[in-house]
Amino acid sequence: MSTEVFNALHMLRIALDRHEKTIRNRWTKKSRTQKKEILQNAWPRMSVSHRPDVDKDLLKPRSLLILLNTRGRHHPSAFAHSDLELAPLYKLRPEIMAIRKDLFTMSFMEEKGPASYGTFVEWEDQSSLQESIEIEFTVHVDHGLQILEIQQGLMLFLAKCMLGILHDLAPKMLSFELAPEPPSLHENVEDYQSLDAIAREAPYRLPTRPDFSRLCALVSAQKDQAIDHAWSLREDPRYFADVVQEYKDHRPHYVLDNKGRPHRKAKSSLIGDAHSLVFMWEEIGESGMKPDKSVLPDFFDSLVRAVYYIESATLDIIGVIRALLPSSPPLRAFHFLANPEDANPSSLYIQVKPNNPRDKLRDRILSLYDLLVDKGTRDFVTLPSLMDEFGRLMLYDDRAKSLISPYIASLISQLSPWAKAVEVAVARRQGKLTCERDRHMLVWDLTRPVDFLDPTLVELGNPQDGKFEFPAHKRQTRQTVEAMRKAESALDAFWKAANAYYQRTAGTTPIAETKSILGERVICRTPSWVEPAEAMKASVASSSSKDTYQPFLSDAHEVDKQLTGAFKKLSTTTTQKVKTRGAAAVAYEPAQEPNCAAAIDKEVIFIVDKRAHKVFRALFHSPNSPDQPGEIAWPDFLHALVSTGFSAEKLQGSAWHFTPKNLDVRRSIQFHEPHPGNKLPFMWGRRYGRRLTRAYGWTGDMFRIA
Repeated sequence: MSTEVFNALHMLRIALDRHEKTIRNRWTKKSRTQKKEILQNAWPRMSVSHRPDVDKDLLKPRSLLILLNTRGRHHPSAFAHSDLELAPLYKLRPEIMAIRKDLFTMSFMEEKGPASYGTFVEWEDQSSLQESIEIEFTVHVDHGLQILEIQQGLMLFLAKCMLGILHDLAPKMLSFELAPEPPSLHENVEDYQSLDAIAREAPYRLPTRPDFSRLCALVSAQKDQAIDHAWSLREDPRYFADVVQEYKDHRPHYVLDNKGRPHRKAKSSLIGDAHSLVFMWEEIGESGMKPDKSVLPDFFDSLVRAVYYIESATLDIIGVIRALLPSSPPLRAFHFLANPEDANPSSLYIQVKPNNPRDKLRDRILSLYDLLVDKGTRDFVTLPSLMDEFGRLMLYDDRAKSLISPYIASLISQLSPWAKAVEVAVARRQGKLTCERDRHMLVWDLTRPVDFLDPTLVELGNPQDGKFEFPAHKRQTRQTVEAMRKAESALDAFWKAANAYYQRTAGTTPIAETKSILGERVICRTPSWVEPAEAMKASVASSSSKDTYQPFLSDAHEVDKQLTGAFKKLSTTTTQKVKTRGAAAVAYEPAQEPNCAAAIDKEVIFIVDKRAHKVFRALFHSPNSPDQPGEIAWPDFLHALVSTGFSAEKLQGSAWHFTPKNLDVRRSIQFHEPHPGNKLPFMWGRRYGRRLTRAYGWTGDMFRIA
């Protein structure tokens, strides 16, 4: 088999060295029918399902061309291990390979030349054999034979495809002169990257090693997002109401039983979940994201510890998806509660209705869900393969996207399979790391058993009566300002009561356990209404307004008792611009926060085009503006951030990761794409603008039209 692999490689290299540009031009110009004919002639019994895929992947303009370039210009040893990993259903399981008792493995090292590729290596004892496999020096004989079989079939297929494209040049191939290699093929442009595209093209490209710096950036962005979420629950009444409704919509208790009745008990864990996310990503970051690379053993131990914590967090997220996806609004009608009389909310058992009408797409999503939540099948199929399939469905099928709620999509975004590379090392330290994580989580676990069963507290946090309606999207009048202040007061009352309830029942609060991570932050509140005639005077005197919320001084307030934010007057100095045009009502304007991390100098001005400027006017909308804010198209939001110096990467699910590229800052940030539509509601834009202010110190007057 190895001889056939290298014979096909030799043919490909001859063709690519002379005709790769011709191959690309001809393949690009061919119709879908012509491409399909070449593929099927080269591999008559090719699968029609995803990867490889006549209907999806290989008919895309770049996929086959990338595969020809990668395999024809690199030694097969570069793909030996990844080829088997990319075929999880074909890869033999350990229990089957354990039957073999000899002391042989197979070597796929490039240095030994084609003649010894895939040869047998004999070992003196089982421990030496096992160590050789673990460090990927050799592979198990059964896996080695599978690798050769995969590479033999693939290389012969590519050689036949090449001959099909260059059918008229094949007889005189060697008569042409060598040509330079054409530019690399990339679906992603420089500033826009898609993890879905990367995942889709990964099987065709040269395998890459994990990027540790990117891992650090992703973890940091996840932690920052969790912190912003926890603070927004305290600050923004509309956001709080939306999250409460989202939690309610996904609770298993609202799935009807087989008689059409809801469960009699329900509880919300949004407070615990919000702060546990902060705690979780902080633990991941502190566990191994700051290793000393100059000391290799310490660096490796830190990396292994970080990977273990990420894997633990992944299992936690999968547990949430297991509990909530069947009861999510798009899929709830197709399930029923099998044990409605069970008083324990954590043991509710939800089943698929046996009489559901057949729906191939819905059944596919539920099948992927079953594979994801079952450890045995998840390990067999592998998490990367499942996430790839979820991403493919959401990318290519709008109806599939509509069957996955925004909340579930956000959870999928957090399931990026980062930890594959060092799973063996993690397995060796499993017991020690588990004890370490349990010890770290012990203090936090104090607040987890708290159930919000107090009727007064439940009523204070119930958004159904409209108490959290927050008309920030409307032009400011006395009525809208009073409505906003009333909603903020209602939110403050809830958090004050929640704080007291936690203290009584658990002896601590979530913010007490995460205060060192959350830090100190000003809670923005709406000032009192000022009549238009007094607007200019109020603007000048706003620095002493009694309604502006201030950070608490550390010697005047116990931060662990604080849930609703900071209320003392500003001790910081801020410059207020005096309005000289028009007398408009003074309305809500966020105070400058001491911990905004305003890394960009206040004097920096961004020169942007009209399209981007319109986005930033909406993100940093002033209630005094005569223009009424509207929705923001997601492509316009991407364009605006990229135009200021960010690169944008689409993660799986609904998340986008923005990395500063041409800015004097290092911190990256994540935002969630609207789901299932592509319009960013004004209230979302307002929150995103506030996050940009806190992360980078951005304000609306920093953007000018070119």
